[in-house]
Amino acid sequence: MEDLLIRAGNLGVKFKIEGDELRVTAPKGALTPELQQDIRQHKQDLLQLLRSREAQNETLPILPERNSDDPERWQPFPLSDLQHAYWIGRDSSMVMGSVATHLYVELDCVDLDLPRLNDALCRMIERHDMLRAVIDRNGLQRILPTVPRYTVAIADLTKSTATDAEAAVLKTRSELSHQVLKADQWPLFEVRATRVSPHQSRLHVSLDLLILDAWSIFLFFNEWHRFYQDPTYNPKPLSIGFRDYALAEQGWKASKSYLNSYAYWMRRVDDLPPAPELPLRPALDGRIKPEFSRREARIEQRLWQQLKTRARERGITPSSLLLAAYSEVLARWSRKPHFTVNVTISNRMPLHTEVNQLIGDFTTPLLQEIDRRDNNLSFGDFAAKLQRQFAQDMEHLQVSGVIVLREWAKRQAVSAQAAMPVVFSSGLIWSGDEEPGDLEQFGKKVSSVSQTSQVWLDHHVMELQGDLVFVWDAVDAMFEPGVLDAMFSAYCQLVRALVHDDALWVRADAVPLPAAMLEQRIADRCTQSVW
Repeated sequence: MEDLLIRAGNLGVKFKIEGDELRVTAPKGALTPELQQDIRQHKQDLLQLLRSREAQNETLPILPERNSDDPERWQPFPLSDLQHAYWIGRDSSMVMGSVATHLYVELDCVDLDLPRLNDALCRMIERHDMLRAVIDRNGLQRILPTVPRYTVAIADLTKSTATDAEAAVLKTRSELSHQVLKADQWPLFEVRATRVSPHQSRLHVSLDLLILDAWSIFLFFNEWHRFYQDPTYNPKPLSIGFRDYALAEQGWKASKSYLNSYAYWMRRVDDLPPAPELPLRPALDGRIKPEFSRREARIEQRLWQQLKTRARERGITPSSLLLAAYSEVLARWSRKPHFTVNVTISNRMPLHTEVNQLIGDFTTPLLQEIDRRDNNLSFGDFAAKLQRQFAQDMEHLQVSGVIVLREWAKRQAVSAQAAMPVVFSSGLIWSGDEEPGDLEQFGKKVSSVSQTSQVWLDHHVMELQGDLVFVWDAVDAMFEPGVLDAMFSAYCQLVRALVHDDALWVRADAVPLPAAMLEQRIADRCTQSVW
């Protein structure tokens, strides 16, 4: 239900209880037929959740509009729990360290006006505080009042051979795709352009995710393109900044609601299992600098709509369905079918009407327990069970999974570093009128990769132009040869088969282990390997 509330809230949909009825108000076009059906189907659950929140007799603080002349605006402020984990993870002494949590995107653009593109980017930097942010050496972030004019570096290869131009593009991709920028120096992003012909350019964008979450990335590209498309566009200045939100969120930790959620997680923490025990290379040095590679697949809009319909008929949200499919695959390759997946959520509390217009890192991880020990449980029932647990945990999302993980590691007497390195990140709970395909407005995406410190495998799902796009960003060097390819292939086959195969939903063995992997598992058991 929290998933549904977040998705609706991000579209401007508001709920109000009137007796036994649920009053819904929404901007024009926000209530899609799919969303209306979800609300009708889960009306009673929504009423129960909203009444529970009202019973807490607490309201979220409303952020006042800031004074642009207030010098406090430029004062340092604390990192969020996850930002701090990201910042620490850049340290080369950390397990799976020397990595910036980072995204690289490369777009193939036609007739791109580079001076106008640069001007539009400077307008973005002026508008959004976090595009002028740095992280001090003492671990505090601050907004710089002014910064030098940003200049997009341009490589003009229009007179070069096609071979030389392609080599230059690959060289830039190599330099930026796994970039670690100095956190205490501005900017925490880099943009370059390569002119490969008179009408064609490659746009290279490197973003440090200390300052942006998933929602912010698409907001960044949407607004940047709008400034580019219309140089006269002059939006009203934002009334609040990320600093205002971050400080209000810190203050909320003294609330009754937060303390209740903290107590909930402290009751659950002892029962949380460790991460999936996947087949890893033996004697691997955890201090090596990880190199992430990407596996990507796409399901066309028609089939994706059919799959969402099948899930909805069973009361399962698209995000829960894909998390269940991911977990099903992990369970087949994990030594134990009871494990925890780190689920990342872009959690923006409604402290102001402009919260969704801010660029910043609002990400909150949730430690999702996956229990696939019941060999008789069908895939459909497993997905429904997982969704119920997810919905219950989401009611306590205000307590960061970073806090829960630290307590779990303390009680288990293990290091919290890289303790939960298998991640699921869904963009489906906020896709809607703000189409994620806007990422490609400047041009078609030809290359992209993300990386996260102390993570081995990160699965992202999103919609692009109505299609389902899913990617696995992983450190191949951590895994036995062939394992990631086999797992990803099994996942793709499962998701596609669920569109048409009714029998698969009621089977307990929706993902069979490939014969070669079964033989290896038997051999590994005999030699007491890492399985």
